Amino acid sequence: MTNDSVKEQISKAIETRATIHGNRRAFQQIRELGIEVQDGSEIVSYEEFVDKIFSDERKAKALERVRKLPELPDIPLPSVTGIYREILQAIILGTNGAAITLSSILVEYMLKFATYKIEMDGFQRYDGAKWDGFERTTFAQAIDRADKNGLLLEDRKQSLIEFKNKTRNPYLHYNIKKITEGVSIDTTRLDLRTGESEVVTLLADSHPIIQPGAKKFVDERNVLEVFNYANDFVKEMWSKIAHLE
Repeated sequence: MTNDSVKEQISKAIETRATIHGNRRAFQQIRELGIEVQDGSEIVSYEEFVDKIFSDERKAKALERVRKLPELPDIPLPSVTGIYREILQAIILGTNGAAITLSSILVEYMLKFATYKIEMDGFQRYDGAKWDGFERTTFAQAIDRADKNGLLLEDRKQSLIEFKNKTRNPYLHYNIKKITEGVSIDTTRLDLRTGESEVVTLLADSHPIIQPGAKKFVDERNVLEVFNYANDFVKEMWSKIAHLE
């Protein structure tokens, strides 16, 4: 009778496309009941992966995301537009974590590039060794250097420090606990032995099993805000160095 209750509850969850969380042992117990369930660790074939990416449903969602994108700057810098293209592809494909990471890279690169051009006093001058120094510079050091060159107002400097601590560093280092901090989900906890269930609230930063799903939610919620920040920052830096072109 217990197995029937468990099977009924899990089957209903699968039918409603609810996300099922659990460790490997729990998923194995479910499969032993005769229920096929994915635990998120499976890697599909390349052909299946392509089919999922280019499905009609994914295409419709991609068009919805495109309509929310901001106006892009007209900046004749191939290195910058190259990063933009990668970000847009990531957003359109729904790989929001990648888009956030690339947006962080865009901010850092534009900060260093603008500072480099100010110090070189023009676009036509190039010093490979000097640029190598910028590439070895940390983001925190780059903020200070840009500030010393008069590129940053105090509120922008503080926003960059906050961006570094709350977005750039956690994503580039994949600090998933930090990224999902404060996120909670209400879910039904099912005892596979007794069939008893209860609704509980789980905190993502305390339950590693739900962190991947929580991160996906955070990525989707924040991707446009982060990209808008990066886009506005690029426009601001370009306005301060365009005269050097």
